[in-house]
Amino acid sequence: MSATELTVVSAFLLTLAILLDLVFGGKNLLGRVPDVSRLFAAPVHRFIPKLDRDTRSQENRFFRGFAFTALFLFLSFIAGTVINIGMAALFTSNDILVYVGVITVLALLVRQRSVWDHAREVIQSLGSLIASGKPHDADTMHTNCRLLTQTLIQTFTRTVTTGLLFILGGFALILPYLFLNEMMRFAAGGMVRPRSPFYSCAFWAHEILTLPATLMTLLVFAVALMVVPGGKPFTLFRTRLVLKNSMPSAVIPLGLYGFGRNLVFKYTDGSADTLAGNFKEIHTQWLGPKTGKARQGPRDLKSLLLVLWVSVSVYIAFIGLLVMLLVSQTQ
Repeated sequence: MSATELTVVSAFLLTLAILLDLVFGGKNLLGRVPDVSRLFAAPVHRFIPKLDRDTRSQENRFFRGFAFTALFLFLSFIAGTVINIGMAALFTSNDILVYVGVITVLALLVRQRSVWDHAREVIQSLGSLIASGKPHDADTMHTNCRLLTQTLIQTFTRTVTTGLLFILGGFALILPYLFLNEMMRFAAGGMVRPRSPFYSCAFWAHEILTLPATLMTLLVFAVALMVVPGGKPFTLFRTRLVLKNSMPSAVIPLGLYGFGRNLVFKYTDGSADTLAGNFKEIHTQWLGPKTGKARQGPRDLKSLLLVLWVSVSVYIAFIGLLVMLLVSQTQ
């Protein structure tokens, strides 16, 4: 199987995996399976607190972080390459079980449906609470809706990243991405750039690896915001985002949605206590237009789910376009 044919097959399997997750990825089905994207949680949580101690010098922490990152990137790349070779060899047998297995694994990595179901439960619960007239903490409700919005957008960004990396390099790129993503999540939750020099190499490797997917997410969101009424998809491109001490791969898609829907989001611009993985707040950074809406509610979550549905459709359409272009080149 040639490289072009393998790319076409990978794109087709990815499309089926996204559809499989949308249909069967609920909490009662595939959602019951443990999150395979946390594959590297155990080594990250076990070794980093021992390697990155505040008592060590900055240079020592940097070189320890470089060695740790390089080692696990190498191991994950080799493991992913072995999986790719085995997968390509099995594809030649045209065994349907091989394709079903790959599609299922990809669906578990995409894992959007379970988060969407949780959002619908929150919308229904808050809607019933507001309609009943019972007393409730409005500030807490708005904060939870804002945080859930950020989680939904981060999940979609991860879906785009996983899919694009699978098309470009299969598991040889997905496994290193999962490792780097787990390091960033452990350090500061995935929104803030870790201050410790231990994470310097991992931060840049993560942002370089995810750059194509970040640009793809921007394009998909821009198209979705043009389709869904009330969106302003090009506002972000006329605005200067504050990216200091943040993760651009997470902040830029969130910023596009915020400016496009006139919403603001809050994240803490600070550092991480690398010994325990705890967050040390420096100051709060608001992301979005100055006149944007911070007190978000169930109606805003409903609007986001509609945008995400359109975004997934646009993303699948882009994958289909890529397949047609590759097929036309092989003819």
